[in-house]
Amino acid sequence: MGKLNLSRRTFAKLSAATAATAVIGCAVPGAALAEDAEAPSRGSEIKRVRTCCRGCGKMECGVWVTVENGRAVKVEGDQSSFQSSGNCCGKSQSSLQAAYHPDRIYHPMKRTNPKGEEPGWQRITWDEAMETIGSKFQEIMDQYGGQSIFNMCGTSRQWVYGPYAFYKWLFDTPNAHVASEICKGPRRLMGWISSVDGAPWMALRDGPRVYVQWGTAPENSNYDDSCRNLVDRMSAAETHICIDPRLSGSGKEADYWLNLEPGTDGALALAWQHILIEKDLIDWEFVKRWTDASLLVVEDMEPTGGRYLDLSSPIQVPALQDLIGTKLKTRLLKEMDLVEGGSPHKFMAWNKKANDGKGGLVYWDTDTTQWQGCNHVAPTRDQMEVVYAGTSQEGYLPPISYWELEEAGIDFDLEGEHEVTLADGTKHIARPVWSYLAKSVADCTPEWASEITGLDPQLIEESCTV
Repeated sequence: MGKLNLSRRTFAKLSAATAATAVIGCAVPGAALAEDAEAPSRGSEIKRVRTCCRGCGKMECGVWVTVENGRAVKVEGDQSSFQSSGNCCGKSQSSLQAAYHPDRIYHPMKRTNPKGEEPGWQRITWDEAMETIGSKFQEIMDQYGGQSIFNMCGTSRQWVYGPYAFYKWLFDTPNAHVASEICKGPRRLMGWISSVDGAPWMALRDGPRVYVQWGTAPENSNYDDSCRNLVDRMSAAETHICIDPRLSGSGKEADYWLNLEPGTDGALALAWQHILIEKDLIDWEFVKRWTDASLLVVEDMEPTGGRYLDLSSPIQVPALQDLIGTKLKTRLLKEMDLVEGGSPHKFMAWNKKANDGKGGLVYWDTDTTQWQGCNHVAPTRDQMEVVYAGTSQEGYLPPISYWELEEAGIDFDLEGEHEVTLADGTKHIARPVWSYLAKSVADCTPEWASEITGLDPQLIEESCTV
């Protein structure tokens, strides 16, 4: 990458979106709550302003703000706001305190004394602030290189998407942290692992028969529409299970309150898996079609693999597959392990119907997201619509689509051992991922979990099988 000249004009131009965020961000710092000592006396000038909440940084929840004599005094949820459905959580209420905090920063401030001394903050202009920031970054890059710089951004959606992308390019550095790694990311990641992106939320809105609240306090804190959404689903569900050492507000309304010892919920999860497998309460169609349960593992094989393109990368050239993207090595059986020059992106499973019922290998192609011989095409929104339970909103839910496996003559073996011959001529035993899961929880009985969690074993089993 060529030498970068990071002038005030360049930095200010590229950071326009960030600067806008900074102006807003300074208005609501994460400081301690302020005493409302300057609350206005009751007067005649009162109005309600329809706007959106800034409490958690994303400005997504619609609210009504009551303004009295020029000062905001009350925040209420806007029932007509489709994305938040009238929700107004604790962060929304505390945003008033942040707005009127005595230490709120309104302008760029510059330290005039060395670190270790009283800062001697002085107010400066935005032009001077941008000039200072740009020149200091340039000094660091000239002396140490761009990789000495680390950047990170918070949420606020469109307001920060620019920095996610251009800071890496601007500083010539791979070092970056995005808010989703500690915020929405974990929730989305579990969706990807267990299903597809977004499916857990869509299934929730569709109205589950049994709703399980595992810790947290959604009735007090909101993320996007989750607070109002979850509370509605708790009330509408046939059975509501709350797993929490403390008796939370929503826990009081639960059909089952599993008040286990703090830090022991992992044992409960293992026991529930044991019960589901032992009593054959598995949605096998879902497991076979949308999880890695059927993929084969070769324990005594050296891990192999290749690079997988980062879908956020602007470079989408197959020829560069071995140069960019995430490098993954695994003992999951792949085409490259079986034949010379095979793909690292085709993962093998055992099809009981292959070879006239004798069984044989079939692959999942991560490049096409299809099983061998299948051609699943998700229906469009026009072809399939659902109405969210309890609301007037319409949305889209993809089907499980197990039928295309049947049409392709595929039925996975999730338990057995199979001999496979690798490209080097050696023979090995391959077992499906599911068999490892089943074995790992075979001894995790309700009685075993009871000793760890302090819960009654009958309660553990009954709550799992409702």
